[in-house]
Amino acid sequence: MHNQMKYCLFMLIALTASAQTTVDLSGKVTNSAGNSIANAIVTLVGQGLKDTTGTDGTYKLSQATSVELPLLKPNNQSITLYKNFIDFSLTNSSPVQIEVFDIKGVLLKKELKQNTTTGFYRFNIEGNFRAQKILIIKASIGRNEVTFRYLTLQKGKCAVSQFNKSGTSFEEKGLAKITAISDTLRTTAPNFMTNSTPISSYSQVVNITLDSSNAKRSSGCGKTTTLKGKQILHISVGGQNREYIIRLPDDYDSTTAYKLWFGLHCSGGRDTGVSDGSTIARGGSANTNYEFYGIWKFANPTGGKGTTIFCAPQGNGNQWGNSNGADVEFIRTLIQKFESELCIDESRIFSEGFSMGGSMSYALACAMPDTFRAICMHSGGAMSGCDGTHRGPVPIFITHGTDDGTCTWPNYGWPQFKDLYERDGCTAIDVPSLANPTDQTHPVNFDFKNCKTGYPCKACIFKGGHDPSPGNDPAGTTWGELTTWVDDSTWSYFKKFY
Repeated sequence: MHNQMKYCLFMLIALTASAQTTVDLSGKVTNSAGNSIANAIVTLVGQGLKDTTGTDGTYKLSQATSVELPLLKPNNQSITLYKNFIDFSLTNSSPVQIEVFDIKGVLLKKELKQNTTTGFYRFNIEGNFRAQKILIIKASIGRNEVTFRYLTLQKGKCAVSQFNKSGTSFEEKGLAKITAISDTLRTTAPNFMTNSTPISSYSQVVNITLDSSNAKRSSGCGKTTTLKGKQILHISVGGQNREYIIRLPDDYDSTTAYKLWFGLHCSGGRDTGVSDGSTIARGGSANTNYEFYGIWKFANPTGGKGTTIFCAPQGNGNQWGNSNGADVEFIRTLIQKFESELCIDESRIFSEGFSMGGSMSYALACAMPDTFRAICMHSGGAMSGCDGTHRGPVPIFITHGTDDGTCTWPNYGWPQFKDLYERDGCTAIDVPSLANPTDQTHPVNFDFKNCKTGYPCKACIFKGGHDPSPGNDPAGTTWGELTTWVDDSTWSYFKKFY
C-alpha cells in the first residue's frame, strides 16, 4: 500500500457532491457586427438563473447564497507535493492527517480529519507558514504516510492561479476540497440563433455574440477549404481568364455562415487597389485602414469575431463595361463557386464600388435583385448598364459630390438611386433640389421614409469632386493624413443588415 503514495498525475472525473461557491457572471450580448442586442435572455443552465439584457446589451447573473458544485473523483489514491501545495486524492473515505514541524522538530500544526470523503483535497503550505524557511511535513491517508522536506524559495502561487481560473476553490488556512465547475450559459433572442457557451468559473465576464437565425447557409458549409487569408486567384468565365482577390477572416470556421462582400474598382483601377486600401488612400499607397473601401476593419475587427468574406474582382481591361452581361456573369460565377466551397450566408451578399465600380454595383442590383441584399455606389452612374428584365427591390446607399466633373451630378448617380428607391417603395424626396452641402467634410444626408421593411435607402451628398474619400483633404494631404467620413457612414448603413 505504501507504494501507492507517490508523485503522480491523475485523471479528473466529475462527481456530484456538496461543495459551494457564489455566482457572479456578467457580460454583453451583441450581434456579429458588434451592435448591442436588447431583450436577450441569458440563462445559467446548471443553476437556473436568468437575466434579460437592456438596450446596452449587458446582463448580470449573481447569487449571494451558495450553490452546489460538482466535485472531482480520482482514479487512484495518492499524496503529491507541488510547489506550495500538498494534494491528496482519495478513492474512498479515509482519515487524512497533516503534521508540520520546523527544522528543530517542533510541531507547528496538526490537522486530522477522520472521515474525509472521496475526492481531491489541497493544503496550502505558503498560506499557513509564510515565516518559515524549512519545514518537515508528514502527510497521511489512513496508515499510509509520506514525509516531505519543504524549502521556501519564492512566494510563487502558479498552481493556485491556474486552479482558480478553472473554478477551483480552496481555504487559505486548512485542508480544502477541490471542485470542478462545468456549466453553460444559454442565450436566446428574437431573430437570432440560440448560443450555448460552456463556462468553467462562476466568477468571470463572458461576452456573447449571436448569429442571425435567418441566415441562408450555402452548400459549402461544413466543407474543408485550403483557402486562407488573402489570395489572388483566377477563374475561366465565358472563355476568358478572369482574376479576383479573395480574403477570408483569420478565424474562418466552415460551420459559420459568413456575409459575402464585393469591392469593385473604378475605371482604370485594380483589384489590388481595393484590397490593400490604395484606391481610397492618397498617393496610391496601401493603407490597412481603407482595405476594401475601409469596410474590412469593421466587418472583421482585429481581436474580434470575423463576419465577412471579401472579394475584389478585376474588370476586363480595368473596366466594367459589362458587354453582353459578361461582367455580371463573372460575378455570378464567383458567387456560385464561393457558395459551393465556402460557408456563405446567401441572404447577405453585398456590393460596393467607386465610379465605374459603383455603376457595376448598380448593374448587379438590376440583374440579380434576389441575390444582392444591398449595394453601395460612390460617385457612380449607369456606365455598366442595367438589365431591365428584373425589377426586384434592392436597398441602396450612395455618396456623390455636387462638383463631380467625371460623373456629373445629378445626371449621374441620381437616376440610378431613384430607380432603386422607387422599387424599394420609399416616399420620394427631390434630393438634387434639396441638397446644398457647404463642403466635403459635412455631407447632407437623406434617409428615405416609408420604404418596404428591410429595404432602407440613403443618400449622402457632399460639395466636392469625383472622390471616393471626401473629408479632411487640404492641399498637400498625403495618404497617411487622410480622414474621411465615407467608410464610417457606409458601415453605419450596412451593419443594419448584419
